[in-house]
Amino acid sequence: MAEEQKLTGFSQFVFFKLDLSWHRQDERTRAEGIRQFVELAGAPGSGIESKAYSTVGLRADVDFFLWNRAERLEELQDLAGRLTRTGLGRFLHTPHLYISLYRESPYPKLKDHEAPKLQEPKYLFVYPFVKMRSWYHLPMEERSKAMREHIAIGHKYESVRVNTSYCFGLGDHEFVIAFDTDHPADFEALVRRLRESEASKYTLIETPIFMGRVGSPAEILASFA
Repeated sequence: MAEEQKLTGFSQFVFFKLDLSWHRQDERTRAEGIRQFVELAGAPGSGIESKAYSTVGLRADVDFFLWNRAERLEELQDLAGRLTRTGLGRFLHTPHLYISLYRESPYPKLKDHEAPKLQEPKYLFVYPFVKMRSWYHLPMEERSKAMREHIAIGHKYESVRVNTSYCFGLGDHEFVIAFDTDHPADFEALVRRLRESEASKYTLIETPIFMGRVGSPAEILASFA
């Protein structure tokens, strides 16, 4: 049995859609509900890193999402529960939620799977990912060669940074991929180029894809006041 790689933490991408009944609440109720949510999301607790992203005008089924990281899965569960109990949380649906973990890459000298420091680039692109089963039956030498090509393509687009986490058995997918950049056009060019790589032939699922613009929780929720 192959030795398992070192675990370096858990990741949670939680996507929210605001119920239409929220807009029928009075101004004071909306302001207090947003204050409670912002207070908690902006300072989620010790050991939790969090970033907020707006999807307004970018995707129809979600309004915003949070990217949370912690060493313990229980901390992420606790945060999610506390957010739902805020005044705003009672009016939020969660159409998508992905839990994954960070560990060392099984491919020698590939560092793209390390737990990232949450960055400040303007946009984040997130999508769950599944490979064909035939990929895992290839010899490790062939997989490593294909991944080296895949990563080399990514390195040509220096304005785009990739973060990869694993979710085998933790949900319906195998990976959650996140790219951050200030330039969406560069990300689009990277994705087109990656379609030509050997590793991409073994892609089974890589949707849904979410594009979000970073901001403080207060900035993102201001449009819902």
